[in-house]
Amino acid sequence: DGPTLSLNTDDAMSSSGGFRLLRFEDGELIAYPNLWIADDITLSFAFPNDGASSSNTATIINSHDETFEQAVVRFLVPSPGTYQVDGGEVLQILQAGDHLLYEVGFEAAANAQTEVTISPELGADDRGTQTRPGRFMLYPNSPNPFNRGTNISFAIPGDGYHHVSLRIYNIRGQKVVTLVDRNLKAGRHTAHWNGCDIAGRPLASGVYFCRLQAGQRTKTIKMMMVR
Repeated sequence: DGPTLSLNTDDAMSSSGGFRLLRFEDGELIAYPNLWIADDITLSFAFPNDGASSSNTATIINSHDETFEQAVVRFLVPSPGTYQVDGGEVLQILQAGDHLLYEVGFEAAANAQTEVTISPELGADDRGTQTRPGRFMLYPNSPNPFNRGTNISFAIPGDGYHHVSLRIYNIRGQKVVTLVDRNLKAGRHTAHWNGCDIAGRPLASGVYFCRLQAGQRTKTIKMMMVR
């Protein structure tokens, strides 16, 4: 209902051509009247985002009069490793060859500069050196309850590599997705679950269980998803 809109989002993101902002609000598609250019929002990294650095800062400058609530920045960092993020929320963590790809959601405020930082998450003693966990642990997920996704941290004691599985089950005991099923180095790790099954379909609200297994050792936590 209304005038035809010509959309070519790939070109808008890769060139300096103008683009129109569309929002889907209360069941209605709203097209903003003004055209913007891609150069009005910029992204730069403190270090090359090529996976060589375990710490990096993304600086986003948004010169628009519009706040983008669901912006995403991607960090490529060395693997294996466990990282913490400031200034955003981890949406998912993907294995990319010898690196990890952290996808981080954040809000790019209107006419403002935003910084999102990633850095190693280390256990440290009073000398500042990294310490190995002494216990097999599956920590409570955060946030809990959750909606868009939740982070699940766990610790594998000892040295070297261990085969680790991290799986999600529904309240009937049916497996819905496997988050981790590979060899991991001893230490603390974090996985992200986006609330979808193995086919990428969003699951319904309710209670879910996360089960960690390494060798003969297992731990389970209860999680609550609220759509």
